[in-house]
Amino acid sequence: NLLSRHSINGVAAFSDEILRRQLNVSGAVIIAARSGNQVVGVTVLYLHTNVAYYHLGAYVDEGYNLRASYAIFLKALEYFQKIGVPWLNIGAGAGAHNNGRDGLSRLKAGWSTSPKTAFLCGHIFNFESYNKLARMHGNIHSSYFPAYREDEFN
Repeated sequence: NLLSRHSINGVAAFSDEILRRQLNVSGAVIIAARSGNQVVGVTVLYLHTNVAYYHLGAYVDEGYNLRASYAIFLKALEYFQKIGVPWLNIGAGAGAHNNGRDGLSRLKAGWSTSPKTAFLCGHIFNFESYNKLARMHGNIHSSYFPAYREDEFN
């Protein structure tokens, strides 16, 4: 439902195998919302040291209608507080040029006590090693960064 609802494709459309790998990462926490016997939403977070990081969430149509994401975020906050984790980083809205008015941004802003700026490194520190990796994967002229990881989710 998530893929079609938001027209997600390419590298962002995780294959089943990639999703399985992500769920098996040490520290992965999965929180699900149910309506009766049906799972209507799921969120994956990663716990690392004293911070839990929101990774992804997906909902069926009924989950959106029931606003299951709010129940999941509440349970996540309660769970991490219970086990002594002081920080939950829920990230931002989707996209590099987000204006903050989409549903995901509004949801996250409603749970935030202090928005922070995040900086992602997109710099090549060792050109020789980088180019060697890109050549090994046949992606030397790719616009994807890093070029050597372009096809890893397909």
